[in-house]
Amino acid sequence: MDEITVNLDVLVKTRLMNYLKNESSENNACVVYVTHIFDGLNDWCTQLIYLKKNNQIFIHPIECIPHKDIFKYLLGEFTNEYDQREIEEEQNKRTIIRKNAGGYTPGVLHNFIV
Repeated sequence: MDEITVNLDVLVKTRLMNYLKNESSENNACVVYVTHIFDGLNDWCTQLIYLKKNNQIFIHPIECIPHKDIFKYLLGEFTNEYDQREIEEEQNKRTIIRKNAGGYTPGVLHNFIV
């Protein structure tokens, strides 16, 4: 389910999430909840699946997340990912040199890496 609670008020969201949790437990089913809003999930989910921008997939049981605080955990992950991306972009700016294709032509070799 993708962003199913986005337009719900807090009370209705809580009731829906409790219903889904009970139904999934009783029917031995899995609920995949896709969201960018992490409040209220600490006591609800059993696993966190995090897809990074570089297409790496991380699966964490909720017990492995410090204090079961999904928001703080993901905030740290996002911050680290953003910082690393800034470092890589700065390094790429320094290493990409556009080389002349030779002779008097205005051509350029595409992203020639030194």
